[in-house]
Amino acid sequence: MSLPEEKLDSWAIKLLDLYLSDAEEKLEPFQSLLSRIELLENILNQRLLRKQVEVNAANGLEVKEDETGRVIPLDALSSGEQHEIILTFDLLFDVPEGALVLVDEPEISLHVGWQMKFIPDIRRIGELRNLRFLIATHSPQIINGEWDNAVRLGPSEADF
Repeated sequence: MSLPEEKLDSWAIKLLDLYLSDAEEKLEPFQSLLSRIELLENILNQRLLRKQVEVNAANGLEVKEDETGRVIPLDALSSGEQHEIILTFDLLFDVPEGALVLVDEPEISLHVGWQMKFIPDIRRIGELRNLRFLIATHSPQIINGEWDNAVRLGPSEADF
């Protein structure tokens, strides 16, 4: 769409402003969806080595090999990769906004390197979706420096 070269009168400016406001209002619900899709792709693409995650309208969520671009069926991924996709997707799209999320032993099936990134990633998700988390773990890698936010349950002589 091109604009006329002559100066717009106040009526035309008001009409354009109304049109743009209406368009922004109609697109607003999609902004939240776009933010969640972008965060899903960002988190998963940091995790899945030599693979690329892409979400599109035609095929939904696809995982492709970096080198060949070949689509990898989701059931051909490792259990850790599948776990990461399911958990991240559920937190971004299925859990109600503002919920308290209980996560029991997220370290199961997760590579140690992924465990260390777990808290920063769920923080990003929590900020976007206004979620709070209560996590039960046996893994110091999950806690990864967040000892001020950790509470030991049960008897133990060990310090943390």
